[in-house]
Amino acid sequence: MSLTTDLARLEQWLRLRSPTTWASLRPPATLDAIDSAAHQLGVRLLPDLKRLWRWHDGNEGALVAGLSLYPGHYLLGVNEALDEWRSRTDVAGPSTHSRSWHPHWIPIAGDGAGNHLVVDHRPGPELGGVFVADLQNGPMRHRGRPSLPELIGDLCDALTQGSPVEGHLPHLTEEGRLAWTPLPASARVRPM
Repeated sequence: MSLTTDLARLEQWLRLRSPTTWASLRPPATLDAIDSAAHQLGVRLLPDLKRLWRWHDGNEGALVAGLSLYPGHYLLGVNEALDEWRSRTDVAGPSTHSRSWHPHWIPIAGDGAGNHLVVDHRPGPELGGVFVADLQNGPMRHRGRPSLPELIGDLCDALTQGSPVEGHLPHLTEEGRLAWTPLPASARVRPM
């Protein structure tokens, strides 16, 4: 399916099944805000990332009720992504060869502790890849997807089919908020 189709699926699921999480979503980002962020980031933003921000510009109260695109990583809006990018880029310094950060990794979700789900905007075979950029361990490509459409598609499948994502199952709290429950270690599928 396309990213547009899966975002519509996600919207419908949240509206019907997770009203608290759905209500936390902000309106779409403006094209001017996205273009301004791209200029400040110094990259040509991939169309899929623009499409995500044109869907919803992050959410209010992310760590309390926001949309978790990936277990423990909540959707960032354009301004939050820019702030998080600046913070990580300032810490990493001017070198583009930092073990834990590259200035062409654009945050789309964060865990509140400085770790981010990023979209890789570096030219080359990994362009468009989505993975966790961990503060201590650097890029964790094994915890990601080849593209943003695949990430959102997997999220939709997890919500509609109850399938796990990175050893976590989606569930709804009593307040109607989307949350993730870790599977017991014995139930996790180990990579070969």
